Amino acid sequence: MDALSSPTLAVPGNHDITPYNLLERFTDPYARWRDTIGAETEPAWFDAEVAVLGLNTARRFGLSWDWSRGRVTQRRLHRLVERLDAAPKGLARVVVAHHPLLPPETAPETRVVGGAADALAALTRSHVVLVLAGHLHRGYARLVPGEGLRPLVLQGGTATSHRLRGEPNAYHRVTVDDGGGVKVELRVWENGGWTSAATPR
Repeated sequence: MDALSSPTLAVPGNHDITPYNLLERFTDPYARWRDTIGAETEPAWFDAEVAVLGLNTARRFGLSWDWSRGRVTQRRLHRLVERLDAAPKGLARVVVAHHPLLPPETAPETRVVGGAADALAALTRSHVVLVLAGHLHRGYARLVPGEGLRPLVLQGGTATSHRLRGEPNAYHRVTVDDGGGVKVELRVWENGGWTSAATPR
């Protein structure tokens, strides 16, 4: 990350909390994150056009044996809404999370993060234009269902991992125009190079 020339913003995922050292997991789950990535688990970045805010969906434990699922807690969601409300007016609002908040249209049974419905409703009310997430190693894009202006949920596949889910390595290049409009370009690794492709839904 230090070698990247552009600004970076990172939020924790389920692999950023140790599954082996339970004492660390329960008493100081983000110790390694702070040492390696940064002090914030919900960072923010602003420029003249966009406000990008992180939402930490990782969690120490859950009611099921699969603690990797993640959750948007009410406390974190409330704090995010407060930060969105305090963001400078006129900026395109983008939220970054690790876990998916909306399943693909082609696989509606896909498990999303706990608290996703409340989160998407709050982000819609806060005029968020774009939600970026990952976790599934599958890429797709879809609007939050409903009427009026709704966020575009952009699910990233995997750019570098070998753990593919029937899709090639890929990433999204997002452009936000002066009016807050969002343009998405899917870049796919093919034949030893990156090429543009249609974004799946």
